[in-house]
This record gives sequence, structure tokens and C-alpha cells, in this order.
Amino acid sequence: YWGGKTDSEIVKTNFKFGYVDPVITYRTLGIQFAYTGVDMGSSFGNSIYDITQSGIFTNLVYNSIIGNTLHKIKTGISISYDEYDEYVNNLDISRTEKSIGAYFEYNYNDADKINLSAGLRVDNHNKIGTFISPRFHMNYMLFPKSTIKFSVGKATRLPNIFSENQKLFFSSREIIFSDGLNLSDFANLNTDEAWNYGISIINSFKLFRKESQLTLDYYVTDFENKVVADWETPTQINFYNLIGKSFSNSFQAQFSYTLSNSIDLLFAYKNTLAKTDYIAHGRLKNPLTPGDRFFFNVAYNGPTNDKGKNWKYDLTFNHVGQQRIPSTETNPSEYQLSEISERLNLINTQITRVFSESFQIYIGVENLTNYRQKNTILAADNPFGDNFDATYIYGPIFGRMSYLGLRYYIN
Repeated sequence: YWGGKTDSEIVKTNFKFGYVDPVITYRTLGIQFAYTGVDMGSSFGNSIYDITQSGIFTNLVYNSIIGNTLHKIKTGISISYDEYDEYVNNLDISRTEKSIGAYFEYNYNDADKINLSAGLRVDNHNKIGTFISPRFHMNYMLFPKSTIKFSVGKATRLPNIFSENQKLFFSSREIIFSDGLNLSDFANLNTDEAWNYGISIINSFKLFRKESQLTLDYYVTDFENKVVADWETPTQINFYNLIGKSFSNSFQAQFSYTLSNSIDLLFAYKNTLAKTDYIAHGRLKNPLTPGDRFFFNVAYNGPTNDKGKNWKYDLTFNHVGQQRIPSTETNPSEYQLSEISERLNLINTQITRVFSESFQIYIGVENLTNYRQKNTILAADNPFGDNFDATYIYGPIFGRMSYLGLRYYIN
């Protein structure tokens, strides 16, 4: 039998202290302190993944204005210290990350027309070195009920490749590092470094004398550096530095409509084009990433009678488009999958009877169409063989689920 187990202990503390100038109240000075301790032990079949982390974060922030309250500034210094100790199968990997950074942000806020923020942050990291993170955001009201938002920024971070790809342990894949990289030397892995930018348009209006809102979003993430997790060889997962391009372009349209005092409708469509250059396979769509999604929700909140009782109803439809499945062509024929997943149509629904402000009973169904993904675990008959793999999940595996419950609120 194959089995998995995870035990974890997490400790978090947070402390904030602030001072407000009693004479000039828009001048403030604040100190933040946070500690995080994580101790997690996991076993997956014959694989072991344990991690401990101790992290401290401190931040000193000063707020003021320039001339008047239309022009605000924020500046400060932050320090972080993290110790990681990971045990991956028979390898013990330890590292310490230390960074100190300073930042400055300017904000202009004319509530009737425009709100913009421009900021710059400089950090020095013991593994990454010195790097700069710019950021700009603008919210502009074109018309009384129409707003356009624009944002651009750059982000840099050191990836945690095992915790972020933990599903690899649900397989017999061998961990490989290309280009002479050493598993125990994270300094040889690039940082994740990307530009993020996008635009959003929000327009509120009346349709057939009912309140409506249309939101259009387009956002881009363009990686300059990245650690690629390559799943394209069925018996391996290969980590290496990006050579070429990796990007994600996302468009979303959302429309909300108040059909009546009791009924609200919400429609949303999302299109995602995310691709990465792989060393041995060329440019491919990111695996298990739907290209299209469609969402529809109808919510009914009926009138309340003189005893405080009413009915509520909710129905949600989710369409999930096709997803690229990592290659299985070198597997034995009985362990091969299609290159593209099925399209998914999922329906959830729930009806609620409200008896009072403190008591409700509800009944519902998830996955009403009873869809179940086939071939969810490759080589399940031989869980310790070379072809065992449970990382190809793209849809529900448990089928329809009905439930009955109650809610009781204590004031």
C-alpha cells in the first residue's frame, strides 16, 4: 500500500506599535514585528520531505504629507531574517536568507478624479544581492460611473522549489537539476524576476432600469528570470534556470446585474495564455492551466416575513476549458494519457431556509453533473514502480456530493 502523512506545527506572532503626532495628526511613525515558526514533517510512500523555518520581519514606517493632504508620502526600512532547513529524501539542505530594504512611496489622491501611487524599493539580500523594485498604480475616473485603473511593477524573489512543487512527492519522479546545478546549492538557481502590468476598466450603468456593472481586465506577467519546473519527462522532474521566455497574459470580463430586489446575476469569462520555454521541448503552454473559464452565478434572497423567515437560493455554473497535460508518451501504453484534458462543466447549488437571525438550515449539492476524472493515478497497481504518478489531476475525482447542515449564530 502507498500512503502519505503530514504533521505540522506553526507559530505566528505579530506586534504593531504606532505613534501619531498630537499636533499634526497626519504624521505617524509605526513599528511592525512578526515572527513565524514552521515545523513540518511529511512522508509520501518512500519519499520524505521535512522542513523547518524560523523567520523574523521588522518594519519601520513613517507617514506624512507634502503641503496638503492631496500629497502623501510613506517611507521606511524593513529587515527580514529566515532560516530554512529542508530534508528531501536523503539530502539535508539548509540556507539562511537575510535582507534589508528601504522604500519610498508618493500618493496623490483627488477623490473626485484621480488616485495615483508611485513607489521605489531598494533591497540588499545575502543570496540575491542588491535589487530595485519599482511600482506605479493609477486610478482615474473618466466619467462619474466609469473608472480606469493602470498598474505596473517589478517583483523579485528567491523560489522555494520543493514547497512550491510539493505534489512531485505524490509520484516516483526522480529529482533532476540541469546545467550542472547542485541540489544542495540554491545559490546556483536564478531568482524569480518578473514585470507585472495591466489595465482595468470598470463601468457602472443602468440596464432596463436595473443596476449593472461591467469590468474588463487585462494583465501581463513577463519573467526575466525564473526557475523552471519541467514535468515533461514522465519519470523525472527537472529544475533549471529559464533560457528564453516565460509569460502569462490574462483577460477577464465580468458583468453583474440586479434582476430584481431579490435576484442578482453574475457572469464572468477569463482567458489565460501562459507559456514557458523548455530546454528540450521548446515553447509550450504551462501544464494544467485552463485556457478558458466561464462562470455564472444566480443568487436569490427572498423577502423576509414578519417572523424574520425567508428563503435563499444559490446556483453556480463553472466551465473549465482544456488544459495541456505534461507528456506521457515515453510511458508504457497502459500508462499514457491524452495531451489535452477534457472540458469541465461543474454545477453547485444550495437552498437555505432562514428561521431567524441566529438559525438557518441548508441543503445543497456539489458537482451536480457527477463528473469524475478518469485515470487519476497512473500505475496505481504498482505504487512503488517507476511509472506511479498522481500529479495529473485537473478535475473532480469524488463525483457528486450532497450535504445537509445548519448554522447557528451566537451573539
